[in-house]
Amino acid sequence: MNIDDLYITNYREAGGLPLHSITRLTKEEAYALASKLSQASLSKRDRYGDYFDTYYHKRLRTEEWLYNEFTSLKGEPQTHHPIYFTLLESERLHSFFGNDNNVKILLKDIEASHISFTPRDSMHLMDMGRTENTVWRKEDLFRLINESKQDILQFIRSTPEKYGLVGGYIEVQLWNDIYF
Repeated sequence: MNIDDLYITNYREAGGLPLHSITRLTKEEAYALASKLSQASLSKRDRYGDYFDTYYHKRLRTEEWLYNEFTSLKGEPQTHHPIYFTLLESERLHSFFGNDNNVKILLKDIEASHISFTPRDSMHLMDMGRTENTVWRKEDLFRLINESKQDILQFIRSTPEKYGLVGGYIEVQLWNDIYF
């Protein structure tokens, strides 16, 4: 696989709309949707149930950090709340959501100023205090892949391990809706 073949994948809850984010809703709308998604959820851990209040506030703080970091790297976000993807695919997320609802977009079709990457789940990075140098631009990702001397699949499997999670995935934040 070469860099031109890379794509990003968006996963979603059963009952959720593709390429949407609950943080783009008003707080009232978000809590109402969370209740609905909790009832339809097939995931092994229901983040929209009793945990939602904690999840929602953590997600908002994480998105504020991501936005600030991305703009400091000269990113040009068109929204304060990205849509989340993984680089290539994640068996872990496929299993987590418990369904085949996903959307894929070729990475080469996305401007570097509209996309960022983290070496694992951004909320977990923030929880662990691992926020320094963990938001990457597209060119940073390509440089890291090349410097690793690994093929792309090996890089994706091994990189999250350096940040506290074996077998994780590389999270992708898309900051512009023109791609869907």
